[in-house]
Amino acid sequence: MEMYIRFVTTLAFGLIGVGMVLKVLLEGIFSEWDAFNDIAQRVSIFVSGKGGLVTHVRAEDMLLEAEKKNSYSLGSRLVDQKRRQMQELNVIENRLSRVGASGPTTDFGIIPS
Repeated sequence: MEMYIRFVTTLAFGLIGVGMVLKVLLEGIFSEWDAFNDIAQRVSIFVSGKGGLVTHVRAEDMLLEAEKKNSYSLGSRLVDQKRRQMQELNVIENRLSRVGASGPTTDFGIIPS
């Protein structure tokens, strides 16, 4: 009987110690984490089937896509790059001229709002 009481008291003190450590850990490290909303969001994504398991895009992935998109200019000549830039500027100017021509303008080229 004495060993049983010693076991129960040791177990009680051990569980109280583990509880205190977990409380300090959860309050200190996870104080900003809203577990309920996070779990609810993941469950709704899983149930709806939208987005799969990944719900966000990493910044590194976006930068890699931008590098791939602009990688054509690394191996081309400067003249070709300038032509592309001029073509892009012409497209933008054409869009702006269509917008400016459709509305009334003043003497100074300002479109009234």
